[in-house]
Amino acid sequence: MASAIYLQRGAQLTIKSSGGTAVITPTSVGNGAGRISARLDLGAFPHADLLEIICILKTVSVPTTGTVARVYCIGSDAATGQGSTAYTDGYFAESDAAITNEDTLRNTDLLTSVQADVQTVFQKRAIYAPTRRYLQIAFWNAYGVAMSGTAADCLFLVTPLYYENQ
Repeated sequence: MASAIYLQRGAQLTIKSSGGTAVITPTSVGNGAGRISARLDLGAFPHADLLEIICILKTVSVPTTGTVARVYCIGSDAATGQGSTAYTDGYFAESDAAITNEDTLRNTDLLTSVQADVQTVFQKRAIYAPTRRYLQIAFWNAYGVAMSGTAADCLFLVTPLYYENQ
């Protein structure tokens, strides 16, 4: 008899302005600007095969339908450093920081585009297969309006997904 393989959820991690597992401060990020989070430790290998990432973004006013925020994943081999010490995708430092040019994200992984609809809050779920111990999330605001000025309005929920034989 063949055994079944089930997908199990691990403990949810959060990337948000305060009280999360890692920090990102997306408050009032303007159109044509972005933000990168601090590094999130996914744990020593072996770790989850997949991550479910829920992106929750809120704008200060209703943007044009179809405009987007692009969300990127940045992997790293070390908690701190960049270059030959951490081999960080896109050569980013480990801390929460502003991004002033989307071209700096070219050597990272585009996770998803979160499209505007007829509201000011947008939520999209995406799946990412991590190959490194450390992860940063970055987003680029191309909504045409600024992100919300309330710190708690924008966050990323990261849930490890494991395969389990039964």
